[in-house]
Amino acid sequence: MSIATIVAVMFALAAIITVLPRRSAPKKSSLGYRAVCSFAPMSTAVLLVTAGIVWLIGSLT
Repeated sequence: MSIATIVAVMFALAAIITVLPRRSAPKKSSLGYRAVCSFAPMSTAVLLVTAGIVWLIGSLT
């Protein structure tokens, strides 16, 4: 496994974590519930795109 793949997997895991419910969150996300990240699903999309770009660049080298 290359370093780029590991970093891409970490970004993908972070994307999954952003949409997990969290009762103690200060604000509701735009999805309508209290999530770990109040910017979900925007932050989820940004992290997934970043993971894809890192993985793509890593696979080209």
